Amino acid sequence: MVGASCDEARRIEELRGHAGKTWDCNVWRILNRMRGSDYPGRSAHDLLPICINELLDRVKGISDGLRKVVLTEGGGLGIHVTATSVPGLSFEPETIHLIAELGLSIDVDIVLISAEEDQTR
Repeated sequence: MVGASCDEARRIEELRGHAGKTWDCNVWRILNRMRGSDYPGRSAHDLLPICINELLDRVKGISDGLRKVVLTEGGGLGIHVTATSVPGLSFEPETIHLIAELGLSIDVDIVLISAEEDQTR
């Protein structure tokens, strides 16, 4: 229905992680990941807008199909950041407009790690 394949899919009742929990809904994901170690000197604050824009560029091509699925099944834009400090979150008006147009919710998770942990990633 969406018009593109996903990067990751989960089905209801499949195991979710190692704690024995299961998925309570079907999940269809398009992912975009950036590692700070691949961009020396760039912070999560610098990389987050680039990562979001790259993801939304992929979504624009399938926006009609995605909108139909989101209207019937629900959907969200999940942002997960692992960093040594809390990055500023800033969204351009065009980004907010596209997210709203698609009917997506936004979920932001920020996991803080120590500088030592960051070196091992």
